Amino acid sequence: SPVTGMDVDFSKISLEQEAVKAVANEYKPQLNAGSGGADKVDALYQEFLDKIYAAGLDKVKAELQSQIDAYIGK
Repeated sequence: SPVTGMDVDFSKISLEQEAVKAVANEYKPQLNAGSGGADKVDALYQEFLDKIYAAGLDKVKAELQSQIDAYIGK
């Protein structure tokens, strides 16, 4: 992998990273269980997506991609 050995600096996104992780941990058991039928799972998944993006997922992804690009010399 071209990113083997890369150290990620979370300092610019620490709050967002923790918020994203909290949302993921909140919804993981429910989404993994998949109970309640497809309609309920679809609604729950959409709720999860809304919350995880509101928590800052786009900022986390952008910062990580920036660090990866810098590391591999793009």
